[in-house]
Amino acid sequence: MVAGTTYDLVFSLGGSQRSDTNSVDYGIDADGNGVIDFLASQALVSNTPFASFNLTFTALASSNVGRIVFDHAGGDNVGLLLDNVQLRSRDVQGVPEPAALALLGLGLFGLGFARRKA
Repeated sequence: MVAGTTYDLVFSLGGSQRSDTNSVDYGIDADGNGVIDFLASQALVSNTPFASFNLTFTALASSNVGRIVFDHAGGDNVGLLLDNVQLRSRDVQGVPEPAALALLGLGLFGLGFARRKA
């Protein structure tokens, strides 16, 4: 993670299979030190269909070690259903700089000019 960058932890949760209400704590241990830096909770009744959830946070420090944490009190494998976990940066990636576009245009112009002379 990069300090000052905003991230979204996005995932889907569905109700359990045991006809009750379950809750899950989820969060981010941004630097891998065992302390959850960003934490939230969600409770769902058993017949709740899959729904998307989001935890938005801004990294306080740069780190290449971290953990995504999901924890529920049931302690078994019949709790809430979890799917489609993603950690996304909100920074726009892959948008070319204006100077790069100008350089690309100049290169294409040069290729066209060289082809015309040949």
